[in-house]
Amino acid sequence: MSKILIVDDNLTALKEMVERLEEKGYEVEKADSKEEAIEIIRESAVFDVAVVDMKLREEEEEGGLKVVKAVRLKDSFTQIIVLTAYGSLENVRKAMEFGIWQYIDKKRESANDILYSQMEKALEHKNLILEKLLGRHKEEIPEVKKEYRRSLETEMALLEGLKNYAVPEGLITEKQLEDALKEQEEKKISLEKALINNRVEEGSINWTLSKQLNVPYIYLIPETIDTEVVQNIPEEILRVCCLIPIAKIDNQLTVVIADPNDSQSIELIETITGCQVKVFLGSPKNIMETINKILGGIGRKKLLQKFNYIPSEEEV
Repeated sequence: MSKILIVDDNLTALKEMVERLEEKGYEVEKADSKEEAIEIIRESAVFDVAVVDMKLREEEEEGGLKVVKAVRLKDSFTQIIVLTAYGSLENVRKAMEFGIWQYIDKKRESANDILYSQMEKALEHKNLILEKLLGRHKEEIPEVKKEYRRSLETEMALLEGLKNYAVPEGLITEKQLEDALKEQEEKKISLEKALINNRVEEGSINWTLSKQLNVPYIYLIPETIDTEVVQNIPEEILRVCCLIPIAKIDNQLTVVIADPNDSQSIELIETITGCQVKVFLGSPKNIMETINKILGGIGRKKLLQKFNYIPSEEEV
């Protein structure tokens, strides 16, 4: 079910919009002031569409603009529609800097019909963006699997690293490697999983991969991470791509990712943030635990239902 936020200080118009949208099956949150809207945005999960009146209260000329900013800081993919009835385009222009879907003049004839039509188009647009940017089928999403699996290219690099570094350095014995390769073939599991099953430390695996790929390895400590940069990327994207941003300096975003060869995910983050991404290697388990600690996990099933990839409990 799509989730929509409506912010308008005209209580009659607000009530009418909420009733009409709920009749169409949408989940709707409403607010009639800047303060109430921002509180809802902070406390709620992300919205698919936000409809914001640009002028909230006579004394607050930029109230709507502050709500637009709060919506965008909460989520990169929420589609924003702004309403204006005073012909002032200055705040609309400022709102465009935060990436709005459409603005509608409330005084225009058939403005309401235009609004509901644009809501549906905005929802379609959001879904198309996610499909295009993610570029993955449901069976490829890591959260669907019991085990996150790095790409074949990265697994091959790990194998080479084990031979080049881990065995000579004594981090793993030749027998452990042989047994792991045999188990990988027999059970059709990842090399990393097979190594762990054969008592190879996860830290040794990541150190080896870091050496082979020449990408620095970081063990994440949630308390040291800039949570604001984490919140600027939708949680579902962090989980699907198994990555987390940890710092931003000027136009450079530092990202810890489970698979540094996953160029698709790296390009996705660059598209969302407009930043140049600097990559560090991280442990899949450590990345997911850190996301949970910072954002308070939304759960695998809820995530997949959001993308309509599995049936709801009612349908099972």
